[in-house]
Amino acid sequence: MAVVEAHPENRQDDSDQAPRYNLTSEEAHLLCHEFLADQDIKPNGQFGCYLIKGNARFSNLGRFVEGSVFLETFGNSPDKMTEEYGLYEDASELFVVVDQDSEMPIGVLRTIRNSSAGLKSLIDLKDTPLHLDANEVSNRLGINPDRCIDVGTLAILPEFRARVGNILPSLLLYRTLYLQYLSNPDYDHVVTIIDKDAEKNLYRLSFPFKPIDERYFNYLDSKESRVLYGVNTEFYPSVSKRQKELQKEAEETDSPSKYWYAAMLDGLANGTHLDEMLAFSKRQ
Repeated sequence: MAVVEAHPENRQDDSDQAPRYNLTSEEAHLLCHEFLADQDIKPNGQFGCYLIKGNARFSNLGRFVEGSVFLETFGNSPDKMTEEYGLYEDASELFVVVDQDSEMPIGVLRTIRNSSAGLKSLIDLKDTPLHLDANEVSNRLGINPDRCIDVGTLAILPEFRARVGNILPSLLLYRTLYLQYLSNPDYDHVVTIIDKDAEKNLYRLSFPFKPIDERYFNYLDSKESRVLYGVNTEFYPSVSKRQKELQKEAEETDSPSKYWYAAMLDGLANGTHLDEMLAFSKRQ
């Protein structure tokens, strides 16, 4: 089993457990050690993906990754991260990938549900060069904010990113997003503001995101970001269609890379091969 809902769901109850984006590696390791010791169920293999509520005491595991990656990549300080996401912490859910061998958080995907603060990716549009109104965008696209999920952040530590040969952490995050929201009948749409480089990865996975506006803009010190939306019922058909195409191409050409790509998309859409892929990862 690759994806587990974190237990127990203890809420933050003291200043030491307040939202922090500046944990040291040692602090993150100690917190992760405690977190794993508290889990009744843990995935097999090196990597596990856990769902942690934004107001739970272990949610800083996800913020450690957010803080580390966004500081390095975009120069977003811990104070900036607190300013940007403080209103959305209670409405957030953090999908955290843990390296269970080293007991360290290595990847995170933050989702934000609608609340009195709204959906961050839509609310923020008014302060970008697009100057779009959240209500106007929702009405134009037929988005009900209460049935829409906002992908607020996606971050993986550099040494665990796909471009350096390890696809499993990102695959676990996208698979968890699919299981929790994209295939959930209680939700119709997904929105996000995403950096151009990360956007390319969505299309490699055949995720059918569409731009709300074609223009790229500066957002939280990402020089080229774009606001996207997707219709949830379109995700499975899009990914599975591409998976079948790749599987056919792999069989015709006997291409190991195409077999791997097809297996990756199968894991994303159906969960197939995920346990085997994780077991292989453990042996490396």
